[in-house]
Amino acid sequence: MQRYKYILSVLLILTSSCIYSQIEAGFRLGISSYDLKVGDLLFDHEETKITINEAQYGHHFGFYTRVQLPVVYIEPSILFTSSQTSYSLNNYTDQPLNTVFKESYLNLDLPLVFGTKLAFIRTSIGAIAHVKLTSTSELFEFYNYREKAKSAKYGYLLGLGFDLWNLRLDFMYENNLSSYSEYIKVGDSKLTNDMNPSRLILNLSIKL
Repeated sequence: MQRYKYILSVLLILTSSCIYSQIEAGFRLGISSYDLKVGDLLFDHEETKITINEAQYGHHFGFYTRVQLPVVYIEPSILFTSSQTSYSLNNYTDQPLNTVFKESYLNLDLPLVFGTKLAFIRTSIGAIAHVKLTSTSELFEFYNYREKAKSAKYGYLLGLGFDLWNLRLDFMYENNLSSYSEYIKVGDSKLTNDMNPSRLILNLSIKL
């Protein structure tokens, strides 16, 4: 229910913002990087260990609107974000296995930020919701691996931006408030996943 309330709030702001005279809208694309290091532990139980092998850059695209109020502006966005992470799986049994697997995600990201502007420089703070649309994992093919994903994840945003003609450049820091998933299961072993890495985001927007 909380997820739907957040999505509805963002959509209402997007649609109702058309009544304002000082409003802009445009396309947005960018890249992002999670604060994940090679060797970070994802799963460790008895004879099986899964660690981060490589976290590739994520890519996103979508659109934004900005409503300028007397002191601050409100900027909701709708973004489609894809990312991919590879993991190392080590199984210490009579037949040892050390293999790299890949996992891909497609999320619907809903940032909502409030900011101030001085000349062409902006600062902002806000919140973001990640709604998982699809995911594929090579880990599912081995060891009865299962991951129960959360329906939505939330975080907060801090940003610094620049307005240059019709271009909008933003550097954002995201701190996640919830973990990747509720739990990870390999065989009969189930562990809670408490990884909630931060993220650095670079946005380039084009005002229409």
